Amino acid sequence: MNHSKVCNYGCFSDMNADQAERKPRVHVLTLICSLMIPILVGCFSTLLTMDDMNVYGTLVRPPLAPPGWLFPIIWGVMYVLMGLAAYFVLTGFSGPLRKWIAMSFYYTQLMMNFFWPILFFTYSRYTLSLAWLIVMWWMTFVCMFKFYRIRKIAGVFMGIILAWTTYAIYLNFAYVLYTR
Repeated sequence: MNHSKVCNYGCFSDMNADQAERKPRVHVLTLICSLMIPILVGCFSTLLTMDDMNVYGTLVRPPLAPPGWLFPIIWGVMYVLMGLAAYFVLTGFSGPLRKWIAMSFYYTQLMMNFFWPILFFTYSRYTLSLAWLIVMWWMTFVCMFKFYRIRKIAGVFMGIILAWTTYAIYLNFAYVLYTR
């Protein structure tokens, strides 16, 4: 083992040279961009639907429906988790094609997240927004699986997004039933 090479990578005394080369480092610009993209998507979607979100207060709510004030908090956390998951994939030790495919599913589900509140709140298209959520659930599921294969923590974060999307399907389905 070449100790001088190991020391060039931060003196990881318990690692061999190959392990030291694979030690993840924080890529600040990648982290900032990874976090800002989903946060900006969420903010822009909220700005477009803010005046229409009062419709939530008029709907008959199903059991387990949270109060309206909780949604911005939950979605804020979800967008941060999406950004962190993307960061872990982008900085993961995987080939560019595998990352590109995983990120394609990520950006597709992110775009679907952007349009769902517009369908639900602005246009009150509850059946269409339910169908949209089901497709979004599938995209998130595939994204979670692809992310997990690159970095496990990224897959776990997308699993939390998947759980929230599952819950959103329950709520949306109830609104479809209640508005008939």
